[in-house]
Amino acid sequence: MEYQDIWQQFTTLPPDAQALVADFIASLKQRHNKSQSPRQPEQKDWRSDPFIGLWQDQEDMQDSTQWVRTTCSSK
Repeated sequence: MEYQDIWQQFTTLPPDAQALVADFIASLKQRHNKSQSPRQPEQKDWRSDPFIGLWQDQEDMQDSTQWVRTTCSSK
């Protein structure tokens, strides 16, 4: 369909229908712009992650810095 044909059909619509077409075009543009813009990565709240506190009850890891020094220096 040619642009001139589309325009002619648009101009023959009643004003309320033309308004609907204009709203639809605006909606399509907005959706297209959203899909073209880069997505921001989700910010994760690490405090609620099940991994946090995994070793909190380990007696040998009460001081994690010391544990790393001891474990890594012995290898």
